[in-house]
Amino acid sequence: MRREVQDGTSGHGVTHSNKGAPCQESDTLTRNGDLAGAHKPANSPPWSIDDSIWAPRAAWCDSKAFVDSEEVERRRISNDWWRACDMGLDVLVAKRDDDGTADVDNNGIADELEEIAEVLCELRQFIFVVFMYYTCIGNDICFLYLNQWSQFVEDFGLASNKSKFLKKSDLDRLFIAVDTKAAMTQQAKLAKAGHGASQSLHDDLRKKVLNRVEFVVALVHIAIMRYVQTKEVGDVSQALVKLLTQDIRPRLSPAILPDPNVFRTEVCYKPDVDAVLRQQEISLRNIFTAVCEIGGRGEKEQHMHAEEWKVLLRWSELLSTDCSERDAVMCFAWSRMCVVDETKPRGRLRETHLPFEGFCEAMVRLSVLKALPTDDEIKELDCNDAGEFFAKLQADDEERLQDILTKRCCSWGSTPTQPVARCVDHLCCMLIRRVEEDSGAASTNMQVTLQEAKSWVSLRQSRGMKDVSKN
Repeated sequence: MRREVQDGTSGHGVTHSNKGAPCQESDTLTRNGDLAGAHKPANSPPWSIDDSIWAPRAAWCDSKAFVDSEEVERRRISNDWWRACDMGLDVLVAKRDDDGTADVDNNGIADELEEIAEVLCELRQFIFVVFMYYTCIGNDICFLYLNQWSQFVEDFGLASNKSKFLKKSDLDRLFIAVDTKAAMTQQAKLAKAGHGASQSLHDDLRKKVLNRVEFVVALVHIAIMRYVQTKEVGDVSQALVKLLTQDIRPRLSPAILPDPNVFRTEVCYKPDVDAVLRQQEISLRNIFTAVCEIGGRGEKEQHMHAEEWKVLLRWSELLSTDCSERDAVMCFAWSRMCVVDETKPRGRLRETHLPFEGFCEAMVRLSVLKALPTDDEIKELDCNDAGEFFAKLQADDEERLQDILTKRCCSWGSTPTQPVARCVDHLCCMLIRRVEEDSGAASTNMQVTLQEAKSWVSLRQSRGMKDVSKN
């Protein structure tokens, strides 16, 4: 029987505006990236995303649009599911489900496997967001380490000493068992592929980590252990629905749940935000290019790795009381577009790196989290921008600085304290001023050249700052 699952996270109706969402205008984008209803200044050409700073993004992503399409999201979870079956999950389901081998429609696929696939498809965005959220605690946005797994188990109360099958030790062993099974599966694929094996196959041999597919496998295992083995339900797909919608979703902060497309359409893809990014584009591109060289592959690569993003924010002192490294990593992770198959070289690049437009989205996401001054406060101190304002406070009024940092920061998903375009402009100015002043430039004109950006990177590296290498 088909499982009807109501998932508030899939968010495909992204033309609406969430209550309290940080939305300056009524412009909206459809799933295929069409803009509708934009407010236009008199006598000016209509704003179009195709002419904006975001324009190259559609060519980069698998959806070939400015938002992740439903089709691509479905293909990704379908690909994940069949990779999970390669790990033997189909055999497990056949063994544990009350009617696991039935194939009423005679299509060669067990009906229960099709039902589980439907559940995963309906809840795909929710599963993806949960996985992203916990990977961002650690050091790799593509893998869940044992510590993050333990945090996941604890946060959702999945372990119980009173349970016959779900004690904490049982779930620790499950983590190891799934990881081991994945390694065995990948070893077999490597042997078959020989010298032509992709780097992602080698990565899946990493010990004591779960990738997204392995996380899905672990979720099905937990559903079986929690509901099927206890004989509360006999149907694995029903057990999976209960686990995801009754045990996990109610305990997850609603701020984490919205589809990343909602932020893109309601916050990023706006004429005023585009205008700010356009104004600062030369400096941002030069900084982006210089930082992309940190991994050792040269400026031609033009793709930023998460470690390079973190280094950029540490070097520019944008990580502080108001914004943690985890906040920054989440900004990066949520700015990636949907990748159907990260096992292929191009898919792997898209899964682990951001192009310039993704970097811009990460900057927008970061800007609405940061504690920032108002334009009036900047004028009050006779400063030109937020970067100069904070530098003056740091020199003359540490108490006021700390008060702003602790009281004005915004939590993930909350409404920013001022219009988004102003947030973005303040953040850009803070970054640009820091890079230019620390680069050894003869003067500060708030426009970073490529040479200044490269000098800044070289100086930071020569001071013994932590370098990074791309995975």
